[in-house]
Amino acid sequence: MIRTTVAALALCTIPTGVQGQTSTPSELEQRLNETLTWARQELLKPVEYRTAKPREVGTAIDSGEIEAHGVVHLLPLMSRAQVSSQWKAAVAELPAALTIRDRSFSKPGKNARKESSKFRELGRYATLRFDGLNIDAEDIAEIYLVADFSEADNFVMSWSKHGFAQWPLEAAANDGVATYRINTARLAEWRGRPEYLAIGVPQGKHFEIRELRFVPRKAAYPKPAGTSKVMLQKRLSEVIYLHDRTRLVLPLPVLPGSARIAGTVALIGGNEGRLRIFRRDADGEKEILRRSLEGAEKWQDFDVELGDVNQLEGQLTIEATEAADGVVVIGAPVIYTPIAEPQRVLVYLIDTLAATHMSFYGYDRETTPRLHEFAARGTWFANAFANASRTVESVPSMMLSLPAVSTGVRHAFAKVDDQASLLAEDFRDAGYATACFSTNVNAGPRQGLDRGFDSFFDHIAFHWMKDQARTVPIDDVVSWMERHRQRPTFLYVHTAEPHYPYEAPEPFRNRFAKNQSQATVQRRGGRQERAQYDEEVAFADQRFHDFWDQLEEKGLTKGMITVVTSDHGEEFGEHGAARHGLNLHAETIRVPLLIHGPSDLVPARGRIDVAVQLLDVRPTLLDLAGVKTDAQMLGKSLRPLLAGESTREWEERILFASTFQPKPPRYSLTKLPWRLIFAATKSASKSFKLFDVSKDPRETKNVIAQHPQVAIDMMQQLVQAWHQQPRAGRKQPVKLDEGHIEQLRALGYLDGEQKP
Repeated sequence: MIRTTVAALALCTIPTGVQGQTSTPSELEQRLNETLTWARQELLKPVEYRTAKPREVGTAIDSGEIEAHGVVHLLPLMSRAQVSSQWKAAVAELPAALTIRDRSFSKPGKNARKESSKFRELGRYATLRFDGLNIDAEDIAEIYLVADFSEADNFVMSWSKHGFAQWPLEAAANDGVATYRINTARLAEWRGRPEYLAIGVPQGKHFEIRELRFVPRKAAYPKPAGTSKVMLQKRLSEVIYLHDRTRLVLPLPVLPGSARIAGTVALIGGNEGRLRIFRRDADGEKEILRRSLEGAEKWQDFDVELGDVNQLEGQLTIEATEAADGVVVIGAPVIYTPIAEPQRVLVYLIDTLAATHMSFYGYDRETTPRLHEFAARGTWFANAFANASRTVESVPSMMLSLPAVSTGVRHAFAKVDDQASLLAEDFRDAGYATACFSTNVNAGPRQGLDRGFDSFFDHIAFHWMKDQARTVPIDDVVSWMERHRQRPTFLYVHTAEPHYPYEAPEPFRNRFAKNQSQATVQRRGGRQERAQYDEEVAFADQRFHDFWDQLEEKGLTKGMITVVTSDHGEEFGEHGAARHGLNLHAETIRVPLLIHGPSDLVPARGRIDVAVQLLDVRPTLLDLAGVKTDAQMLGKSLRPLLAGESTREWEERILFASTFQPKPPRYSLTKLPWRLIFAATKSASKSFKLFDVSKDPRETKNVIAQHPQVAIDMMQQLVQAWHQQPRAGRKQPVKLDEGHIEQLRALGYLDGEQKP
């Protein structure tokens, strides 16, 4: 658990003279000025980060014993596996594609300056380049690096126009040398034939490369059998791998009733292979699965009957044969007991969907009639707010129920701290089948958000300017749910129809921006660009309706707990900017929050007006599903509101939001009907703005001068809220794997000061 220290609380001591009950107008003005100066200084202090407490995984995962819902994951059982194999890892069979030894570098040359100029958040790096690489990226599974980076805090790699990654330093030997094994399955833009590989450290520090080796896919599996992580067909999964002529024997768990075994299998390398699974117990040996693998790099799902497994001496055998030139991998294998009506949980997030552009939230265009129908059958929150105004901060905050200052993810080149637990891990540890379908590079493996998902379907649209890949393939999502219809499931869908560029397909194109030229429509912040965004919102509305219809037709919505929301909104010049990330006004942080489920859990209460936040999503879902976690969460379960309890205590809630994209960062505090926004300027008085959103929903009039006491109270609360945020994570990003700078710029993320 992450705790707030006494020292941190001491930082927000209110200056003498600020507190008081009654004041004359002149005294109140003086107190206001003192508070403005003090609050600005406090909010600009450097943030100190502390490593989080390691997450406590249940003994069921560690030991392989029965988990909740009668599910046993097989990967943790590998520590107890018996392996027999005729496969030999001869050196001649496993060559490195390229090996470079003994290079030293310390001067930032022209290429280093040119390359690092794209990454303003990271500063300048001295870079050593290895040019003319004669490799195919798809054939390389691992980058093996032995280096001395002892003068630096981290190192970076760049390998193509868009590929870029950063790592913290591993524990080094006495001479400062450490070994890094980098799995290419999670590297953005690692494909084609890289022209170079560049490795560097900040500010021209000296470093040495002792050995750099590109390890072919087959060579990345050094044991006869083991575990790894594999990306094939845009599907990332943890796997058990077996080489040819290898047999793996695992203890067969004891489960009630008739059990099944499920997973997905593929062949890496080679042209053919065979997988065989059978069980052995007191009644003898029985073959469970025989699968021919013709052609490499293709996942094949399986879900077959295992039978009664109620004896203590049973064994499960997995065998790979006829795969002389390849490796057999089995993704997320589990043994489970089928359930007739399992619990299903769905989070459907529509990236960049602003509540201020939704018709039933008060917008003047009919953009979301389908979502309105859906909301009417459950409960929807009219004042729900994201805790950040861009994806890379907002989604980790939602998944952790911690604000961005606490997640370890404060810019596009960062990753969720390895010690922090995520929402998907809560459900997976409880025995749920888990999957994510994502279309946003800033909400995926590069930020560590694949953790906890049995399968992460990476439909990230790197080239949104060229296609319509921003929308998740809903047929694939429904198929996944059908395959797991006898298991409890947690599904996260992250689709991005309204995201820039605004190019809705027919029949939505030109619905609101009729017959406008592309040049006119894409004028930033203009009325026509707003109209085209609204067309995308209407498309997203229909897309959800189509998805829900398919689920209903398959009988998959019965008893399902569903949340529909967004990570942030969109701005069209209302406060001097376009798109999102720079501001914390309503148009960028007010988001939809719709909850639907069984009537005993989510009655059809319709609209609720109290202020809630995305941090509330995780505790609410866990509460409704009856899933426990030991993680610290700053959000609150909304279940009492869904049950119709009094809203009085909720009306005093204080909601904190941030964006670390500008420097210095910006913060806001919402306590309806007030919103206070801090954006530092040289003038303390101009750094804060106060809005009465009940009278001024567009937030056009700063009323600090008219309401000095409210402003003083809100500034004190903002400083206190900022200092009391738990500081999870390390000071340095755990790993950078973003790339795609040019595509992000094309999306409008990198225009001027805007970033992902």
